Amino acid sequence: ASLEALDEQLARRSDQLEKLTLYAPRDGVVISPPRVPKREAEGELSGWKGSPLEASNEDAFFDSGVLACHVCDPRRYEALLLVDQADVERVAEGQPVKLQFASHRGKMFTSTVSAVSRRELQFAPRGMSQHEGGPLLTTTDAGGQFRPLNPTYQAAAPLTDDTGRLIVGSLGEARIEVGRRPLGAWLLTTFQRTFHFEL
Repeated sequence: ASLEALDEQLARRSDQLEKLTLYAPRDGVVISPPRVPKREAEGELSGWKGSPLEASNEDAFFDSGVLACHVCDPRRYEALLLVDQADVERVAEGQPVKLQFASHRGKMFTSTVSAVSRRELQFAPRGMSQHEGGPLLTTTDAGGQFRPLNPTYQAAAPLTDDTGRLIVGSLGEARIEVGRRPLGAWLLTTFQRTFHFEL
């Protein structure tokens, strides 16, 4: 092969590698997206399962639009509050919240409600279900998803932890100040600002 042909081949390979590189708009921590079961249709290339970041998927073929990973700010979190139907009408944005985590029994976090959903929660986060050791009563549907046994709604409250000790997925309890009598809610931490990267 001529030197010119080799240069063209090298340029094509470099271009292909560049297209496989993901760039984040800011510094952060890479975490895996939700795991997916293996899907393999007849006549297609071998499918993949789990997360695109797993070593077993190194040579797998990914369709365009597959979620590759999340990039998150490790100091900024969001507490997902699960509120019972009997209490959700009393919850509003701006109300003070006190939060305590099972992993931080000696520390009380404070925040305010930043959002309240008026739509009933269809699927419970896996860490919140009693089937996964969480506090929320759930049933399991035909697809293996956890559905709240009782009508439940979501609220959110931002959290900042400069110590870096708070762990995503931490469970705890929250007290939302709605008047003279605070109401309780279960909570689960997630990263507050998450950038989603697709292949």
